[in-house]
Amino acid sequence: MGLTKRPMEKDDGNAFLVGLTTSGHIEDRRALGVLRHVIDRGIESRSVKQIWVWNQFVQPLLNRVATCEGGCGAISVHEKLNAPDNGGFCAYCEHKMDKDD
Repeated sequence: MGLTKRPMEKDDGNAFLVGLTTSGHIEDRRALGVLRHVIDRGIESRSVKQIWVWNQFVQPLLNRVATCEGGCGAISVHEKLNAPDNGGFCAYCEHKMDKDD
C-alpha cells in the first residue's frame, strides 16, 4: 500500500503510522498532531508547516530501519516499530538468535 490521498485505516498496511502515535517514539506534540492528521486525512493534505514537521520528526523514523541486520531482507511495516529496539533485526531473526542462546 503506502501513503495515499485517502484517509488511512489501521489495518491497511499503515499500522506502523498508527503504532507511532502510541509507541513513545515521537515525543514532539506537533509531530503527533501531524501524524494523526496524515492518518485521518492522507499525506497529501498536509500544509507547508506540517510537511516541515513531518520531515523533521516522522520521516527519520520511517527511514530508520529498512533491512534486517540478520540479512534476511526488508523488515515489514509491522515490525519497524520494534526493529530499532531489537538491534535492527526482524522478529524472525531475533527469535532465531534468542533460540540459539
